[in-house]
Amino acid sequence: MALQGINTDLAITNSNNFWGGDLDFGRSITFEFGVRHAFSDDMVLDVAAYNKDNLANAAGRLVSRFDPLKGVSSNIQVITNADFGNTRGIDVRLDRRFGNLFNGTVAYTFQQAKNTGSDPDTYLDYGARLINAISGGNQPPPQAILPTDFSRPHNLALAASVNLPNNWNQGSIVGTVLENVGLFATFRYTSGTPYTRCIPDLGDDDVVSGDNCEARFAEPLNSSRLPSFKNLDLRLTKGFGLGKLDLTGYVEARNLLNFKNITQVFATTNDVVSGREERDNFTADSTDLANEGTANSVVLGNGALDLSFSGAPDPRSGCGGWVNQGGAPSAPNCVALIRAEERYGNGDHLFDVAEQHRASDALYNTVRGLHNFTGQPRRMRLGIEVNF
Repeated sequence: MALQGINTDLAITNSNNFWGGDLDFGRSITFEFGVRHAFSDDMVLDVAAYNKDNLANAAGRLVSRFDPLKGVSSNIQVITNADFGNTRGIDVRLDRRFGNLFNGTVAYTFQQAKNTGSDPDTYLDYGARLINAISGGNQPPPQAILPTDFSRPHNLALAASVNLPNNWNQGSIVGTVLENVGLFATFRYTSGTPYTRCIPDLGDDDVVSGDNCEARFAEPLNSSRLPSFKNLDLRLTKGFGLGKLDLTGYVEARNLLNFKNITQVFATTNDVVSGREERDNFTADSTDLANEGTANSVVLGNGALDLSFSGAPDPRSGCGGWVNQGGAPSAPNCVALIRAEERYGNGDHLFDVAEQHRASDALYNTVRGLHNFTGQPRRMRLGIEVNF
C-alpha cells in the first residue's frame, strides 16, 4: 500500500491519505502435519492438516493527532501492526492410475480463514466510515476475527485423463478410430466467497457484494456468502499424420455444462437485480430528459418529447437551435435523442415514456446486466496443432 502522506504536512494534504510510521514485521506461527499412504504403485492417498496464526499484520487505523495549526485534534489514517487472524484446514488427495491409459485425482480441502481484516485497508474502507450508534463517533476497529473476503471453506477438485497410444488395439475398427486419442477433464466445486449485506432503503441500493455499505451493515462483516462456484472443463485431442507432419486436432470446452456462477450480488437484495436501483436510475434519466425537453419546448402533456420538428423530412435539420439544461448550444444531444427514439421506439420521432424507459434500461444493463454478476458461460474452441 502506498503511503500518500509521505513528505507532506497534515495542514496541506488530503485527510484521506494513509500516513505511515515505523512498522514491525508481521509474525506467523505455523503448524503442519501430513501423512502419505501408498495402497499400491497405482494408488496413493495424501492427508495434510495445518494451522497458521497471523499476528501483528499491517492494518489501517484512525488515530487522533493534535493539529497545532487548527488548535484541535483530528483523525488521520495511519498504517499500524494491529490486524490478527488464523487460517486452518485439512487437505485430502487421492491419486489413482489404471495402467498407462487412465490417471485420476480427487482432492478436497476444508479451510477456515479468519482475520480482523482481509487486507491492510479493510477497516478504513468499511468500519471507519460508519457511525457507532452508541458513541456517536467512528465505528471502532474489530477485535474479533471474522471470515476474510477470500475464504472458501469447501473446495473439491477432480482431474482425469485418458491417453490411448499409437497402434492401440491395432487391427480393429475401434483401435483405428481411437488410437492417439486423449481426453482430459477437470471439475471444480468451491464455496462462495463471503460478503456483508446492507440495510435496504438507506441509500445503499447500488452497493454490490465486496463494496462498502454507506449507511449501516445489516449483519456482522462477511456473514453472508455468494452461491457456490462450479466448473467443468474438457479437452479432446486426436493425433494423426499428414505426410511428414504430425498433427493434433482438438476440441476444447470451458464450463462444458454451462453452470451459472454468480460472482457478485446486490448487497441489499442478495440477488443479481435491484429493482429500486433500476427505478432510481430511470427517475434520474427521465428528469434529465424532461428538463432538457422543457428547455427546448418539446415536452408533451404525456411526458413524451416531440422530436419531429413539425414533420420535417429529416428531423435532425431542426436541431440547430437545441440547448442543454443549462441553456448552452447542444445540437449533438438533439441528434442523439432522435437516434435513440429510432432505435428503442417506433421511429415516429415522438420519444414517449415507454421508449425512454427502454433506452435508459439499455444503458443501465450495460453495467448492471446479468453478465456483470456471473462468470463466463460455456465456451468452445476447435483447433489443430502442427508439429514439424
